[in-house]
Amino acid sequence: MEEEKVQRRLIAVMETRKMVTQETTKAIEEQVLKGRSLAFSSNEVRQTMAAALPYAEDFGQAVKIQNAAMDVAAAQGISLSKATMIVTRAYIGQGK
Repeated sequence: MEEEKVQRRLIAVMETRKMVTQETTKAIEEQVLKGRSLAFSSNEVRQTMAAALPYAEDFGQAVKIQNAAMDVAAAQGISLSKATMIVTRAYIGQGK
């Protein structure tokens, strides 16, 4: 139930940004697999992608933000959500 809710939210964000394609759908699943390999749940990966998308210029930039956030979270032992917030703020220039 929760997973469906998270997936619907991500799709809604992607639809708003006109980013729903076969390629982006495949890329999301690749991100989920990458996240699982780093001990993040599929929900965490989808939630943080939905959080990063509004601040990214395009889908590829959102993936880069999320990849950096995964690295930060793993290295610092913090949640993926918190790491995504940190990386996103740095990306938009609020990390000062």
